[in-house]
Amino acid sequence: MLLGAVLVLAACQPPAVLTADGDDTYKFTSGPTPDTMQVSAPTSNTDSNLRMVWWDPDSKEVIDGTSCATWSTQSNVGDQQGVALRISFNFPDHQVHAVTVTKNIWLGAVWIFNAHVWDGPQLSTIGGVNLQSVFDPSGDPAMPLPLPWNICARTTGNTLSFIAWPSAEPQPAWGDTTHGGSWTLPTGWSYKGYSGSYVGHLRPGDRALYTNLKTSDGPGGSIATHYVRDRRWPAAMSSSRSDQSSGLSSTT
Repeated sequence: MLLGAVLVLAACQPPAVLTADGDDTYKFTSGPTPDTMQVSAPTSNTDSNLRMVWWDPDSKEVIDGTSCATWSTQSNVGDQQGVALRISFNFPDHQVHAVTVTKNIWLGAVWIFNAHVWDGPQLSTIGGVNLQSVFDPSGDPAMPLPLPWNICARTTGNTLSFIAWPSAEPQPAWGDTTHGGSWTLPTGWSYKGYSGSYVGHLRPGDRALYTNLKTSDGPGGSIATHYVRDRRWPAAMSSSRSDQSSGLSSTT
């Protein structure tokens, strides 16, 4: 592939659609460093319910993986960032399956972090963790801390856990309940998949910048590996509409 080319996605190439929204697309632009990705919604989009995941195409599918990111900038608080784990197509229905931890955008309570499992476009909520004391210390719902925010999430067997912290703070320890949480995954959600990131609900013209993208390929939660190791993607990638229909319009 040539840098700068436009890629129309096939079913098993990153990024992938969780819930489509008409003909809306996102543009993925990597660089200037290998651990950076800007996701933008073209002004030709008509709505904001497209949700997608992406991952390093050179990484391994693993059961126990870790994914980390810094959410550096966004156009508005309704842009939804997240981490995705166990991204897979290895199911009989050939749809995207994933486990995600995302920033809540419902009613503007962005300090809540929600966990979901995705069976194609159908999502099931595992739970949520309220970190208002960290990300909205003033207690004023209209005044959450500005980005950058940092997050790491990992799967270990049937457990999903995460930690999150503002860039003004040091990284907390795993298990710090003031900066994260954990859940037991439903039966059947322990399988091999890719570790990556999530984006959703960008309005036409919006942009979200992800930096410090890193993953690990095995148990133990090491995050020393750069997320985009070899930068083989085109510098500008355009997503295609998936054949799967959604019907979901919530802002979970």
